[in-house]
Amino acid sequence: MPSFVLTHDALLGALTDVEPWTAYWDRLVRVELGWPFTRRTDPDVSAASEKSSTSHQISASNHISASNQISAREPLSSLARLTEFVPRLLELDVSGNHIAYLTGVPSALRVLEARGCKLTDTCGWGGLRHLERLDVGGQKGEGIHSLTQMSCLGRLTTLIAPHNKISSLDGILGLRHLVKLDLSYNRLQGVVEMGKKWDKLEELVLRGNKKMRGLRVALRGVMLVDVEECGLEDVVFEAADKVRVLRVSNNRLTRLDVSMLGALRTLYADGNALSEVCMGRGTRVEAVSLRYNTSTITLPVAPRDAKRLYVSGTLHPPLPTTPFYALTYFEAAHCGLTTLPALGDVAPNLRTVNLNWNFLEGLGGLKGCGRVRKMSAVGNRVGSVRRLVKDIKAMSELEVVDVRGNPCVGGWYLPLVDEGSDAAWRRTLPNKVYAGRLAYRGLVMAGAAHLRVLDGVSVTRKERDKAGELVRRLTEIGRGDLGPEM
Repeated sequence: MPSFVLTHDALLGALTDVEPWTAYWDRLVRVELGWPFTRRTDPDVSAASEKSSTSHQISASNHISASNQISAREPLSSLARLTEFVPRLLELDVSGNHIAYLTGVPSALRVLEARGCKLTDTCGWGGLRHLERLDVGGQKGEGIHSLTQMSCLGRLTTLIAPHNKISSLDGILGLRHLVKLDLSYNRLQGVVEMGKKWDKLEELVLRGNKKMRGLRVALRGVMLVDVEECGLEDVVFEAADKVRVLRVSNNRLTRLDVSMLGALRTLYADGNALSEVCMGRGTRVEAVSLRYNTSTITLPVAPRDAKRLYVSGTLHPPLPTTPFYALTYFEAAHCGLTTLPALGDVAPNLRTVNLNWNFLEGLGGLKGCGRVRKMSAVGNRVGSVRRLVKDIKAMSELEVVDVRGNPCVGGWYLPLVDEGSDAAWRRTLPNKVYAGRLAYRGLVMAGAAHLRVLDGVSVTRKERDKAGELVRRLTEIGRGDLGPEM
């Protein structure tokens, strides 16, 4: 351990680095001692940069260089005697230092940020009973295994402690003023129960606790629940009617019941084995994501107020078959689809549709979706340009279309295309191939008057005129139907 004199000198030097312009440290209420230490801006330079209009750019550059000056001083290993230097301190940031104990920290402290330090279970929380916000994420070395010693922090409203070794909630269950709790990527195990004592809790983040098996939530005030990547097999909600955002992706859930969550607006349940998602008739969820589920999903009660529906990667996904009049975004890529339901009948207000990498031979299911502006159907089996154009004409507001990788497009594009590479590629095409590509683009442009981007390449006025003229000539000689053979 460094001697008392050396640690005292190190703390004094660090304070001098970060507060070089403050005459009286005993008036400071916030100090940023996060390592590497950054010198605070000279107030005279800041004032000059605001008042001087003629030399604004020079003053601003001076301000930036002063505010970004980094000290070469080593990390602190102790905060001893800090209370003598800054007795009125209310907010302190010591992230990145080598601090293992909190000896010397003013007892009136309200906010402590100590990410990436070397704090342990016995670092000394008893002297900080006025703490309201505590951030101790990612402790190095032995780290934090238990929250038992934090039971004395009765005023704590925010506890952020991700990437530690915490295995239990014991010690904080009696902290009734908690508003935000983040224990992501720790070692919580078994069934975790959130009781009614935390009636003020609004944000609960437990993601990455891979040994959890169940979660029971009875928190009336909670609005965000994030338990992704936890290995959960069961989630039960009791009296949690204010939850607005629920994240349960990448677990082992086979059934999810959110019928009790009347305020739910966003649901992420990707990467599970769900066979059923139960929603109450009063549920007004706006975004539902059920990507990459390994089972066939049913929705006994459809989320009719949903604006965004994501089912990519899920075989036999729950496609809209009942009215979804609010739906504006629909994503069903890589689902093995061979046909589409009549989406125009159930979701006429769609704006964006993603049907990439399926087995669709046509896009007739989008008939009636006249308000679609962006449609992507890359890597399907659409073989006829005539059929494609017919389907596109039903979407009169189309601005972006991408059907690369379909037989009707052939080899007219590079696998990965952008404006620059496509221009170079286009110049290498033989005349017959170039004419076929231009005619294809002309036919699609004719079917979509507002088209701005086709197959990843912008549509210009020059190209539109040139392609239109080519299509007119081909039509005159009886070759207006461009199929895969061209």
